Amino acid sequence: MKNTGPLKNTGPRGRRRPVLIVVACAVLAFLWLDALSGTLSSVPDGWARAAVLIAAGPGLVLSAPLMLAAAYRFRGRAVTGTGVVVACEDGYLRDTGYDLTVRFTAPDGRERSFTAHSGRRREVGGRVRIRYDPGDPAEARLYTHPAADLAGALLSLVVGGVGCILLWLHYRGG
Repeated sequence: MKNTGPLKNTGPRGRRRPVLIVVACAVLAFLWLDALSGTLSSVPDGWARAAVLIAAGPGLVLSAPLMLAAAYRFRGRAVTGTGVVVACEDGYLRDTGYDLTVRFTAPDGRERSFTAHSGRRREVGGRVRIRYDPGDPAEARLYTHPAADLAGALLSLVVGGVGCILLWLHYRGG
């Protein structure tokens, strides 16, 4: 996230979840293929293997309801508004979308800005729907449908479930 000079950077904390979930899926797919060979030889033995499997399995399963609860808490206090795109740059992994810097006027009359990740390119100067907390306009995000939060949590549950299966297969004693 970038600071936009005198305007406070109000970027959403941790909005790179889709990329992290894709990376976790790739790691789990690799581990799954490795487990099918019966060895899990690609991950060092001992605590490192346990840490990878626990983070990829139970860690994602436990984080899913927490992510969903945080998203719905934010929606409960947020209001919908309109912002103006002031910058649109390639995402940090190029093929993952675009980083938008959006400026909006908070209820106190001050201009605020935040940087958010978007799957679509937006024209500089174009208007976008946003959500922000009127009590803390520093917490602002691009508007998304509530089903997007549910889909992210479900994806985390599925990926974590695969990780739990890998953990069980590895430590079941056989």
